[in-house]
Amino acid sequence: MSRILSEVAKDDQVEHRKVGLHNRESEQWKKLDSVMNIATIPELKHICCNHPSPTVRMAMFLHVVEKYPHEAVKIAVRKVDDFDTVYISSGCEGYETPLSCARYEELYRYHDFEKRFTNEEMESLEKTMVQSPHIKYFVINCDRPIYSIKPRPEYYQFLKDYYNKTKSNRILIAILNYNKPKDRPLIFNKLKQIIEELNKSDNSWNREDILYWISKHPEDEFEPYVKQIMTTLFKLNTNTVVKDKKTDEFTTTDEYYIGYSDLHALLAYKKKWAYDLLEAKIKEDIEEVTMEVDDESEYFKPLTDRIKAAYKKQWED
Repeated sequence: MSRILSEVAKDDQVEHRKVGLHNRESEQWKKLDSVMNIATIPELKHICCNHPSPTVRMAMFLHVVEKYPHEAVKIAVRKVDDFDTVYISSGCEGYETPLSCARYEELYRYHDFEKRFTNEEMESLEKTMVQSPHIKYFVINCDRPIYSIKPRPEYYQFLKDYYNKTKSNRILIAILNYNKPKDRPLIFNKLKQIIEELNKSDNSWNREDILYWISKHPEDEFEPYVKQIMTTLFKLNTNTVVKDKKTDEFTTTDEYYIGYSDLHALLAYKKKWAYDLLEAKIKEDIEEVTMEVDDESEYFKPLTDRIKAAYKKQWED
C-alpha cells in the first residue's frame, strides 16, 4: 500500500475516475482502487487527513466519497483548515483549488446529484464552512456551497459582518436569500456601482455573481438597472473574431466580454428591449453569443435557433 501511495504522490494532479478528451479510465484511479480493497476505514481516514502529499490526500478522498460517503463528511469537517493547493483533473477539464474547498465541492456535487448524505450531515458542512475563520477561502474558491447556503438565522449576523468587511458579491447573495427588506438597498447599491464602472469604460467583472442572482430573481425593480447595464455593455463590447489562415486558430480582440451571467440576466426579462438588444448583437457579431445563450422560451426561441445554427456552422467551418 505504501508503494502505491508513494507513486501517486509523484503525480502533479488529482484525477477523477475518467480523464482526458475521450474519458479514459485514470491510471491513478486504478492504483488507488487497489488501496481501497485492502485498507481499513481508519487507515483510509488517516491517509485522507494526514498523508504528507496533498495529491494523495485528495485522490484518496475521492474514493472514500464513493464507497464511504458518511466518513467523507466527517473528514471534510475535521480538516476544514487543510488549504494545501491541489490541481484536479476531471474529463477534459481541470482546475487548481485549496484542498478543503475541493472536498466541499465534491461533497456538494454528490449531494446535488445522488443525495448521498442526510440533511444533518449537510448542515454540519455548512456550519463548519460558514463559521470557519478561514471563510475567505471558501468564498473565493467554492461556488456551489456559497450559493446553496440555506438562510439559517444563526448565520445571518456572521454573513452581514463578513460582507461589511469584504463587500463580497457571493456573501451578498447569501444575505439576499434571507429576503429581509432592510437588506434591499445593498443590491441596488451594487447595481449602481456596476453601472458607474461601465460608464467609466471600466470593465466591471464585479457584476458576474450579481447578474446571475438577478437572472434567478428577475423582479421589476431590477429591470431598469439590468437594461442600463446590458445596453452599456453591448455598446462597449467590440469583439471581433479573426481566424488565422496559417494556424486555423481563432483569436479575439474582445475587451468587454459578454458572459453567461450577463446574457441570462437579459434573457430573464421577456421584454422587447431585451429582444432588440440581443438581435442587434447577433447581427453585429453572432460568434460573441453562440457559446453562451441557451434559452428555449417561446419569446426568445427565434433568436436562439439562429444562434445555435451559427454555432454549428462555426464548428463546421
